[in-house]
Amino acid sequence: MAVKRLDRKKNLLLSLRQREYWTVEELAEKTEVSVRTLFRYMDELRSEGFDIEGDRGRGGGVRLNPSVGSRSVELSEQQALRLLIASAVLDKLGLPLFSKQKNLIQTRLLSGLAGPPLRTLSQLKTRVFIGSMAPRGVADNYPFPEKSCLDEIERAFIGCCCLSITYRSEGNVLSERVIEPHAISVSWPAWYLLCYDHLRSSYRTFRLDRISRAQVMVGET
Repeated sequence: MAVKRLDRKKNLLLSLRQREYWTVEELAEKTEVSVRTLFRYMDELRSEGFDIEGDRGRGGGVRLNPSVGSRSVELSEQQALRLLIASAVLDKLGLPLFSKQKNLIQTRLLSGLAGPPLRTLSQLKTRVFIGSMAPRGVADNYPFPEKSCLDEIERAFIGCCCLSITYRSEGNVLSERVIEPHAISVSWPAWYLLCYDHLRSSYRTFRLDRISRAQVMVGET
């Protein structure tokens, strides 16, 4: 119930950023809540620092003060993706501490997205999967992937580009591959890329820590 309530508050905030003016009835229908619940959510958002102007009553109007934009956080698509994955991992791990603040911060950060970046983030969400914890044998020996590789992998994943990589197999054999990243899977702490592998002409899964070189192939999708 708490998750559904948080999602509705996020939807309310994003709707207010996407359009300058809403009637109360339109906004209640958009967020799938009653008018009474809508005003309660707006009061909660005001207490969190959002300047929402509204006239009570079924015919009243609602708007987000444009000046709130100067206090919002501008996110790049890569930063939004990192936020999304980090939040999803924390939720999956079921960490009890700081969960309330995490939800508040996530709401504030997502409020800074609108238009194309927001649509891109919505599409990326369908390509990120958080699974169960990795087996003990994997978790105990999982090294952190190379940062330079991660930057290129992020670029290819977000831009839907081909990626040239050097990959080390489980048997410690190196190979050069050209892959198309389609999805990310996390079995904490292990990260995987679900890709189309041009070398094998089939879909394969690659562990991020076994990628020793990665370069986006600009113009190839």
